[in-house]
Amino acid sequence: NRCADKACVREYVEECGLGKLLVPLVGVFERDSSIDFGRFPDRFVLKDSLGGGGNDVLICRDKSSFDVERARSEMARWTAPGRHAKHPGREWVYDCPGSSKVLVEEFIESSRGGSMLEFKFFCFDGFPAYLYVLGDRALGKGVKLGIFAVADFERVDAWRADEERLADPVAKPACYEAMVEAARTLSAPFPHARIDFYLVSDDEFRFSEITFFDGSGYFLYEPDGFDFEMGSFFTLPKGGTDEPRRHVHEQQRGISR
Repeated sequence: NRCADKACVREYVEECGLGKLLVPLVGVFERDSSIDFGRFPDRFVLKDSLGGGGNDVLICRDKSSFDVERARSEMARWTAPGRHAKHPGREWVYDCPGSSKVLVEEFIESSRGGSMLEFKFFCFDGFPAYLYVLGDRALGKGVKLGIFAVADFERVDAWRADEERLADPVAKPACYEAMVEAARTLSAPFPHARIDFYLVSDDEFRFSEITFFDGSGYFLYEPDGFDFEMGSFFTLPKGGTDEPRRHVHEQQRGISR
């Protein structure tokens, strides 16, 4: 579960030569009782290292008014044994006894103010095909979402049935190509991975996480055909071969790098 864990994946990002994209780390803790909030900066973010969906996150914008008792209660829940068993979606990578930790990162914010845009790239053998652009996130409540083709950053006529559509136009940021290249690098070893970034400013982005199970595969798209379009990029290895398959999708579809 190394790359699915928000704490452990930092080492992988470093190994890929992309350590500069990591959000500065305050600390990683195995138990809530070992956390001394007095040693934290005035603003910080707490995350369940195996959490997902934006639900297992607490943001402190002002330590003087931060509810420490609520935070300790949440962190105890995050690290409870067996909490991350996800058998219905067969996400066995999360079901590792004692592996969930509390990740504490520095608080970062968008230079444009308001909610930070998130870019989530759906990659197949190192080939980024589509991406979500998320905005106006309300933690634990929902987000506005648009789907774009990576090649030209054009919005596609498809949407997630469970989320409100992102209505505002999104300009391609100056750092977009660097973001795409980082997604290629981080996803290269995997048949499929979703590589997520925060857009800090027009020319700066930071790594967020890697996930291999977007919605456990249960999210519904409209129109239904987009599900099949996305799935057409997913080629599982046959017969246990380790033959390199990077760029196979560019070759099959005549897409240039």
